[in-house]
Amino acid sequence: LFPRSTDPPIQLRRYAHRRLLAGNDAERLRRTHLHLDCALSSPSDMGTFSGNGTRHVTYGNDTFTITGVQERGLLAGDQLVTVIGETCHNSDEHEMRFGCRAALDELKDQRFMAINTLWYRPFIDSWISEGCYEQVQASLGYRWALNSINATLHSGYAALASLEIQISNSGWSTAPVDKVVFLVLTSSVAGLEAPAARIRLDNLPGWVHTGRWVPRANTTIELRDVSLPREVLPAGVYYFGLEVREPFCAEAPASPACTSPTLATKFAKSETLFSWFDWDTGVNQLALSLWLP
Repeated sequence: LFPRSTDPPIQLRRYAHRRLLAGNDAERLRRTHLHLDCALSSPSDMGTFSGNGTRHVTYGNDTFTITGVQERGLLAGDQLVTVIGETCHNSDEHEMRFGCRAALDELKDQRFMAINTLWYRPFIDSWISEGCYEQVQASLGYRWALNSINATLHSGYAALASLEIQISNSGWSTAPVDKVVFLVLTSSVAGLEAPAARIRLDNLPGWVHTGRWVPRANTTIELRDVSLPREVLPAGVYYFGLEVREPFCAEAPASPACTSPTLATKFAKSETLFSWFDWDTGVNQLALSLWLP
């Protein structure tokens, strides 16, 4: 039932199903997310939540009982879930929560990553007319920015004694998958030359996976003893960069989707660290250099 970490995650119709199938298993929780197809459309979002009643969900020999209030509360406090969905029509228009206030409050609390803007249009039009449509667009999903990066060398110059990275996520959701992350060292500040070395970081002890870079918070990653491939790094100055790719790139690094610069993840502009995205390489170049003797 549960896919491999490199496969797309499962989307479930109701939050109660997520709690029943995944329980408190962290790996299963990271692989199960929600499709909410009637957001803002009624007190129960047209049956997505159990409203004022109680829902009994059965899977095999297991039964999970939950109220609508409990469902919404658990969803609001669940930092690992992402939601994709849409609004829908309700014959009782008085139950539909049009406008910016409901959208900005509820879509944020429900960790929305994407929403179908083609259906149901009256909701989308109300956001446009009230002036928050662009804010909703900018907040959906994850918005990563690099706040800081610091590195120190071992005395033998064969490894980084420490590598500390702080990342902020200003979006409404986490990433639904754990992406592959490389530290890229180049000998050109513009990143125009081929990278001298790509060092995979996401499989090292101490790494915090991208699916846990929680929304509206900072995540600090502290790595120790990061080996440097000195056989391809002669003496000189090297500039740091981070390259972020989809999970399957760990198994198929040479595939077009894993080498195309336009398919790499671009970090947002940071207020504290100067960086830029190199559209020729797909690397987020950083204002940090390292001298190797």
